[in-house]
Amino acid sequence: MSSILRVLIAFFASVFISTNSFAQQSDTPYPWAQNRWGYVNADHCWVIREQFAYARGFREGLAPVLVGERWGYIDQTGRMAINPQFVSVSPFFEGLAVVKVGERFGFIDRTGRMAINPQFDSTNRFSEGLAEVRVGRRWGFIDPTGRMAINPQFDVTYRFSEGLAAVKVGERFGYIDRTGRMAINPQFDSTHRFSEGLAPVKVRNHWGFIDRTGRMAINPQFDFASELIEGLAKVKVGERFGYIDRTGRMAINPQFSYALDFSEGLATVRVGERFGYIDPTGRMAINPYFNWAFPFENGRAVVTIGVLGMTIDRTGRVLLDPTCSISR
Repeated sequence: MSSILRVLIAFFASVFISTNSFAQQSDTPYPWAQNRWGYVNADHCWVIREQFAYARGFREGLAPVLVGERWGYIDQTGRMAINPQFVSVSPFFEGLAVVKVGERFGFIDRTGRMAINPQFDSTNRFSEGLAEVRVGRRWGFIDPTGRMAINPQFDVTYRFSEGLAAVKVGERFGYIDRTGRMAINPQFDSTHRFSEGLAPVKVRNHWGFIDRTGRMAINPQFDFASELIEGLAKVKVGERFGYIDRTGRMAINPQFSYALDFSEGLATVRVGERFGYIDPTGRMAINPYFNWAFPFENGRAVVTIGVLGMTIDRTGRVLLDPTCSISR
């Protein structure tokens, strides 16, 4: 990194004002790019040296890495656990990861063995023991053996959550259970997944929330609504975003021109033309200085000021490029 860029980042680090005193760090190595991608630890020291064209976070002990034009996986020691050979990959979920071979998608296990042969036009990760797959223009669900558990018949599907999956039949959305039975009849204009016992649904022009029986738990009244995350759901009222709790009470009044869901106790919000972070009380935890602010993950978030991208911790402190190394 150039000395000028270091000075700029150090300057921004010195002027950021944060009132958030809680800091969360993880022992899991975190991807970091300087000239190439490697991994740093909670002390921000290199633990896996820079060597990859791109790197993603660890999940279930393995992380996808790009070597040349092919993806493989490393373990937390930096050892190549699954050799680079795939056009695209996903992180591991429930012991399996999506991989693309040629023009088809399949699944590998954590040893790299092809557990479900590449045969699908598109797919999504496993969730609650089932994965969405597209055959032609229709979506269905497979189990971890690759058996078609719910035949392809839907125009749109969402992955299973809390025992139910949203599906589109014709022009309406409903929910099926794990056997494929229609548990909540198609009747909604749009939906999201169930989370914390409720799911956002759109009825005509407004969003509300249903429970797992299909009963309307929070009447349709919002211009937009997202899933409950960490006890709060983002809603839009008019031109402003706020947050409700699971009873429908407005926990954080609509006041933001843009907002994201909570992640690790903080949510990105826009105030004027800048982005910052609030806590679950609505208090500004990291003041709005940024042109963009991504959600927090493992105690860190990527933010931008102009064309300058950087990573901050939960206090708003900018993390400089690592200057220490115990890399392998």
